[in-house]
Parts: sequence; C-alpha cells; structure tokens
Amino acid sequence: MKGANCAGWAKPAQKGRIAARDVPTSAEARLPGYKAAICYGIFPPAGALQPLIDKIHAGVDRVVRSTQIAKRFAELGAEPQFGTPQEFRGLWGS
Repeated sequence: MKGANCAGWAKPAQKGRIAARDVPTSAEARLPGYKAAICYGIFPPAGALQPLIDKIHAGVDRVVRSTQIAKRFAELGAEPQFGTPQEFRGLWGS
C-alpha cells in the first residue's frame, strides 16, 4: 500500500505476516471471522497431460519464489501462497 492514497484498516490474515506489518490482522482489528483472498492461477484446457501441467507449475513456482519477484510482491504488500496443482484444483472442486 506504499504510495497509495488509502489506509489499511485490517488485513485478512490469521496472524501477522511479512507484508503490511503496520496493518493489524482482522482479528486484531476486532473483525473476527472476516476472511478474504485473491487467487491467481493458470487453467489448462481439459485433458491437458499431467507432465505439461507439472512443467508449467515448476516454471511459475521458480519465478514467483525468485528473489526479485518475492521482493516486488513484498513492496506491493502481497504475500504469495504456494501449493501443488492438485491443491489448486481442489479449490475449484474438480
């Protein structure tokens, strides 16, 4: 939120995180049970072969975990969450 013309009242985290250290969690701001998330992902076409999915996942994972990208996420107040293609698929029920 640096440079933005806004103020953070709370972040929807279960505990204090690296990003936006000066913004309280929703529980600390007395907003119990409040949750929010932004989710980004890549959706291959139906029938995509698992080796291709694994190769794309490995490349994206490597880039997002890189020092340069991790630093940029932190500057933006974002904190990437990592998982497997199977875990991501589970978010969508199929």
